[in-house]
Amino acid sequence: MTIHTIKIDPQWFDRVANGTKRVEIHRADRDYQIGDQLHMYEYEMTALASRNTGRAVIVNVTHVLYSVPGLSMDHVALSISNPRVQEPGESATT
Repeated sequence: MTIHTIKIDPQWFDRVANGTKRVEIHRADRDYQIGDQLHMYEYEMTALASRNTGRAVIVNVTHVLYSVPGLSMDHVALSISNPRVQEPGESATT
């Protein structure tokens, strides 16, 4: 099992955290596997800067799909489940 640390836009954070968004599309620049975890840190991005809001959600990868019709070959669709919200200052191991 590998832990992948990635950014997530605020517009998607709550949907992942409450379990209503269950698929992530990402660049296929990592060896994503079933059983991996995504540690998703909320980032606010503007034209001038980006900042970590301190909120995070940890999810399990339950399915990995490469070569999705209509999706660029350098992207992957990841099914995710079991979201666990990590509050600012909370350790990922708690």
